[in-house]
Amino acid sequence: MTWTWRIDGEGEQSQTLVVTDDSGAEVSSTTANGFLWPVDDCPEFVYQAVVNNDVQAALAGDIEREK
Repeated sequence: MTWTWRIDGEGEQSQTLVVTDDSGAEVSSTTANGFLWPVDDCPEFVYQAVVNNDVQAALAGDIEREK
């Protein structure tokens, strides 16, 4: 199962980091105000959300940024 993540509101003052599972269901999200999520690599928040739901996917690195 591939887990994906995206940033809603990228470049804006308020950004939401969203993690979805293989079916497209939102598993976790968090909003930050005045903070820019790192977009070059998988943030720790994403990794932790996957670990909390699917340890095997996290260990396999089966996480990618939504295209």
